[in-house]
Amino acid sequence: LLGLIQSYLVSWLVFVSFSVYWKWTRKVNSLFYFTYCFLFLAFAILGIYIQDVDISRASGVMSVGNYPVLTMMVLKHFITSVVLTAFLQISSWWFTRRWHRR
Repeated sequence: LLGLIQSYLVSWLVFVSFSVYWKWTRKVNSLFYFTYCFLFLAFAILGIYIQDVDISRASGVMSVGNYPVLTMMVLKHFITSVVLTAFLQISSWWFTRRWHRR
């Protein structure tokens, strides 16, 4: 699980870096939209993985112990990642404008 989260984090950093560069140089949001799709897909896969791990721990019977906590963790990190990406998108838009420097 930790390796999956680390690979997601590195991928997100690469996508956001390219998105900010693309927005800064070409003033196009297409890579940011791709990054949002990546976030949705990555956290959907993480949610499915957590559900499968929780079911396998209970040996065929769904455990209700950690599943809600893990689901909320995935949801919390998804919302945080989307907010951070949106903040970077807005800030890169803001700093590509000249009128804000007056």
